[in-house]
Amino acid sequence: MANLSTAAGDNGVAGTYDPATRTATGAYSTSNLSVSGTHAVRQSVVQTAAGVASDVYSETQNMRFAYSGGESDAPAITRT
Repeated sequence: MANLSTAAGDNGVAGTYDPATRTATGAYSTSNLSVSGTHAVRQSVVQTAAGVASDVYSETQNMRFAYSGGESDAPAITRT
């Protein structure tokens, strides 16, 4: 796990990022997506008719989870 959620009260929370300094390189389709910061990054489940996975992903600051210490990204990615 590369991006663990941290304790926030009785829950876990992903971090934040500064849009002015955030960087992202690579792509999910080539398994080399790398994103700076500690916010949650979630891959889209969309596929083309030919079964090719989408490179679309969402980035969410302060995403809340039921428990702390779990992976914030789905699937886990490299953090720079």
